[in-house]
Amino acid sequence: MKGFSRRKGEATPTPPAHSPALFPLISCSGCDEGGHVTFGCLASGFFPLPAQLTWGGVASSQAKNFPEVRTGSGSYGLSSRVTMGVAEAEGGNFRCQVQHRGSNYGLDIPGEGRGHTGTSAPPRISPSPYARPSPSVTVLPPSLQDLYLSEHPNLTCVASNLKSPDPKFTWSRSSGAAVGVATSGPARRLPNGQWEVSSVLGICAEDWNSGDVFTCRVGVAELGDTPLVGSAQKENGERPFWVFVFPPPPEELAASETATLTCLASGFFPRDVLVTWTQQDAPVHPGRFSILGPAPDAGSSGRFSVYSKMAVPADEWRRGDVFTCVVGHDGIEMRFVQRSLDKMAARPANVNVSVVLADSDTVCY
Repeated sequence: MKGFSRRKGEATPTPPAHSPALFPLISCSGCDEGGHVTFGCLASGFFPLPAQLTWGGVASSQAKNFPEVRTGSGSYGLSSRVTMGVAEAEGGNFRCQVQHRGSNYGLDIPGEGRGHTGTSAPPRISPSPYARPSPSVTVLPPSLQDLYLSEHPNLTCVASNLKSPDPKFTWSRSSGAAVGVATSGPARRLPNGQWEVSSVLGICAEDWNSGDVFTCRVGVAELGDTPLVGSAQKENGERPFWVFVFPPPPEELAASETATLTCLASGFFPRDVLVTWTQQDAPVHPGRFSILGPAPDAGSSGRFSVYSKMAVPADEWRRGDVFTCVVGHDGIEMRFVQRSLDKMAARPANVNVSVVLADSDTVCY
């Protein structure tokens, strides 16, 4: 596919990955007999999207989840609020659970059963002073963008909730093959007073595609001779896999100077997918299109869909420019599928394309 091969210096570096830090959100209202308590959970500082927050011990009707928001540091935050009656909350144990990049994080928020008669203070939800999250390690796999559009794909080992900022990282492969040089990022002080430190291991696409298990061991003083251990391995993609593109509706072209093109990829597993666009065989800047998802397919067994739309000047559509949605996924035999459409065709051209996007897929130095 012309114009879509990676050129040196074109790829935008992916921000460093971070696991979420969890914090309780506490308030109390209606503190009289028959009142309610409100508490919540904040997952902060994670990257990349998405993260999923659920509750243990809480009915779905009592919880309200808020959309992910981007913070000033480039990471994301996610929060949820629970409201329930004082009597129900008293003595209860509730758990905030967050899933991010295949790893699970949790924070217990116990209810303090103080009994609540006469003028006694009502129960309130608060974290135990000893319930700080335990040290943990997560290995974040390379994204498809890193593998096929970047010159430097990598694995990231994130050690969180450490008492000291100087852990020792050790990497290995299940095949026994040598690993490259890893670099440690700067330690980040978490809002709970503990530390998060990451180690980044540069790899080649062929390393990851080999199916090896990459293991990161983290030695920390507070755990003595027992290291924290995390691992990651490529998930095998599954077919069938569908990609559809749709031209702008005639009503839009008649009423505005914008033409909206849409692309839908459906039925894929695993979740990681790459979606981008070209115009006249030239890559389109990511700022010109939006991506919604991936999200689980309704009624499917673990498959996902992703939707992308791009608004272009109507004049560019009318003059016959060719627009192409490019979808990359490990479940596609040739890595990528493109669907093209223009004014003359008014329907997609179904073409499977083998695209060499990263030299590191075949050559590793």
